Amino acid sequence: MYTSDFIKELQLTRSKYYSECHILIEQLIDESLKVNFEACEHLRFGVSRRLNILSESLNELFILTPPDLSEDAGRERRSLADAHLHAFLINACGIIDNMAWFIAFHYELDAVVKKKHEVGLFHRKFKSHLPNKIAAKVAEFTDWYNFLISQRHPTAHRTPPYIIPYIESSKDGTKDYTPGYIHSHKEGNIVPLHPQLLCDFGAILELIKALLEDVINSYA
Repeated sequence: MYTSDFIKELQLTRSKYYSECHILIEQLIDESLKVNFEACEHLRFGVSRRLNILSESLNELFILTPPDLSEDAGRERRSLADAHLHAFLINACGIIDNMAWFIAFHYELDAVVKKKHEVGLFHRKFKSHLPNKIAAKVAEFTDWYNFLISQRHPTAHRTPPYIIPYIESSKDGTKDYTPGYIHSHKEGNIVPLHPQLLCDFGAILELIKALLEDVINSYA
């Protein structure tokens, strides 16, 4: 259960990120008109499209299973929330792949493009090709990315996560309905839903800002 101040902070951050997101989408579309066809595909129809999906899924999760939830959300609402959670996790990784492919095509890394398995923003070999601003962000967010893919891979290939209805205290039987998610009770821990997704979304926004700055500098 969160304090009222922390819930307010979560809501303010969500609102701030939502506004930033749609400004970035416009910038991504504008920049996509200046680059080659392959780079445009990944920037306009990859990064910007996925960014919109992430933003809307995050918003819906705040509506369906709010951070101040104090009763069972019900099966129908949790099922819808689960679908948005799955969409968020898949597209959070997908948008990072689109950024990597954009870099490969924009900077004409032909030799790298031929080795598709090496095209990845956080791939050890690909890092040497990153421009300055996004290279710094990749170094900063490596631990975060490793956690993200640990959540994405089960979603895509094994058991998808679900938002738990509540946690029951072993001491007095009281129930805490604060939303959290887990893939498997055998393999992991419960992840606080809203703080983690805001962390994920914030990191993605920072990566996109750095990417755009590098792209603009590439024209200088």
